[in-house]
Amino acid sequence: MQVNGLSNVQNTEIKNQPSFGNSSVASLGKKILSSDSFQKISDKFEYNKFSMPLIPMVIVLYGATVLPRWLQATDKHDRREILTRDMTAITALIVLSKILSRVISKACSTLSGFALSNTPHDHKDSLYNKIMNYLHPEEGVGVLNSDEITKKYSKLDHYKKGVSDFFTFIEEQRGDIKKVLCFDKKVRATSNEILGKDVNDCTYKEIRDGFEAAKGTEPLNRFYKAFESPTNRYVKRAKMYNSGFGFISTLILVPAFMVWLEKYNEKVTKRIIAKDKAKKAAAEQMAGVSQAPNKAAGVQTASVVQTAQNSSSPETKIAYSSFLGDK
Repeated sequence: MQVNGLSNVQNTEIKNQPSFGNSSVASLGKKILSSDSFQKISDKFEYNKFSMPLIPMVIVLYGATVLPRWLQATDKHDRREILTRDMTAITALIVLSKILSRVISKACSTLSGFALSNTPHDHKDSLYNKIMNYLHPEEGVGVLNSDEITKKYSKLDHYKKGVSDFFTFIEEQRGDIKKVLCFDKKVRATSNEILGKDVNDCTYKEIRDGFEAAKGTEPLNRFYKAFESPTNRYVKRAKMYNSGFGFISTLILVPAFMVWLEKYNEKVTKRIIAKDKAKKAAAEQMAGVSQAPNKAAGVQTASVVQTAQNSSSPETKIAYSSFLGDK
């Protein structure tokens, strides 16, 4: 039947359609997606818990925020403001808040003795390394987060070498062992008992040797007990410093800088517009002065031509023939 014939034709056409699942395009796509290069790029865009990595953040903030605003700018002043204000503000959000957190962290370490950040091993090598360790947006000086503080300042007996490793951490991160031991009255009293004299009267070597010699003793066990809880006084105080300088840098200093930048940008724009107006007015004034002699000469020429044309004397017309166009 005709229906069957038509049906056979349709089936044949369907069978002859290309299979995109087995096509070279699909094969190429699979190779690209499974390649090491693509995997490295995709890894850069993976979230670290709730934090967006630096590269995607830069692309989103600069590419999806600054670029469209710049393309839709109304005039040169608007474009200049977008480049100076928006780009600087975004850079401040990405970089400046971290730099401020690192600087304030080190300042708090100096004042309190608490080690509140991880400093790279090359930090002492040169001034350049020190500067870059503060300025680098991802690497460099790393301010301890809440989990890291809990791990560093609680359960000291879980360190491989016990309190000795804790002292090493404090020293390597520019902290002060004496200030740390004197922070809590009970810890200070226990430390004095272990050392046989006041902590402040001991050298760092005497502190290390005294605690090393006290292994297995009851005072050292009491010392460890003071740091046992993950919510002990040391953990709470270190977290307070952390949240304090994080709050100051992210929610106060950076926004304050952005507000100042906005006001400064407005002043600069007004100053530029005023200069442009002054230049335009000066140019118009100069043009008016240069045109005045030409107008006067034109009036005088017209007067001479009219006099010559109205004269009844042939001699006068011959004398002014150049004005009358006579040859």
